[in-house]
Amino acid sequence: MIRLLLLLALGARAQTSCLARVAGELEALRPSFPRLNGLNLALEPFESDEDFLQARPQGFWKRPEDRVYVVRVGGRLCADPPPPEAEKAILLHELAHLDAYAAMGRRALLSLGWAYLVSPGGARVESFEKSADDAVVRLGRAEDLALYREWLYPRVSPAAAARKRRLYRTPEELRRPLTETAASGRISP
Repeated sequence: MIRLLLLLALGARAQTSCLARVAGELEALRPSFPRLNGLNLALEPFESDEDFLQARPQGFWKRPEDRVYVVRVGGRLCADPPPPEAEKAILLHELAHLDAYAAMGRRALLSLGWAYLVSPGGARVESFEKSADDAVVRLGRAEDLALYREWLYPRVSPAAAARKRRLYRTPEELRRPLTETAASGRISP
């Protein structure tokens, strides 16, 4: 079961309803990543003008089975949600991150966290983000993820949209046939 980490002061009815909906979707999608079975997943709200969802582990120093794996849900996602299938695809992207975190030891998590801190637009971050997109593609949800990105770009600043186009798979990349994309080396088979 996914815990909702809600601050009562922020627990407006609409946001609480949104978080409950997202929790239900995550729970339904969780079997796509068997490594996450039995792990402690939680949701928490956050505010950002550029990010709508984030995934992160808490307690990197703990054993993978003792960590809490958090999906942070932005208030803007609740206020203006994407189409349902697009939302499911981006939630799969976040679950792919949690799955990767669950496979990492302490040093690997610390190293990845450092890369996000010192070089958030760097090659390591780009590779990690695109690998989560690739997991969504392998699950057959490329079109839904492309729809999410098309929904997202007009809702962020032009600079943020450009950064996201570089760090994540674009709708054009996502819509290429998997065999063509895999042959070009852009998505691992």
